[in-house]
Amino acid sequence: MTGTIIRDAKLGELSDLAELMCASGHGVIELLYDNLVPGRALTDLLIERRLQNRDSFAHLSNWRVACDDNGKVAGAACALPFPVYSSLPGDPLITADRLAPIRDLITLEAGLAGSFCLTNIAVRPAARGRGVGQALLADTKARGHAAGFNRVGLSTFGDDPAVMGFY
Repeated sequence: MTGTIIRDAKLGELSDLAELMCASGHGVIELLYDNLVPGRALTDLLIERRLQNRDSFAHLSNWRVACDDNGKVAGAACALPFPVYSSLPGDPLITADRLAPIRDLITLEAGLAGSFCLTNIAVRPAARGRGVGQALLADTKARGHAAGFNRVGLSTFGDDPAVMGFY
């Protein structure tokens, strides 16, 4: 990849975003959405309940994509102001039982107050090590600054050395 182009995500990229959302979630997305609606595929649920839902933190409008030289999605990031993120309703189908295993991660989110909140970031394995993730982070930082924030915040698991090294 000679140059990474960062741009707003497009409607035709919903499947790419659902895939990258799963990749960024360290199994959390699967924990919450697998078999949530019997007979519905995980990707379809994410597109319907998150990416197309205006009341979701993961609505299409909050995503930016990194494209390779051929215009294909190499990675993506979802970010929005924490005050907006914290005011959005959760998915009514996600019960307290489904949330219980990630209670500690949810508790950490309070520390994101006052930040531009990076909720998801992922780079396809074939594009890793080429600056795509750094370009997405730089874009997120610039978007946050333009929105009046002086910091970007995120919550993640500390037991993933690759992710911690990247951040």
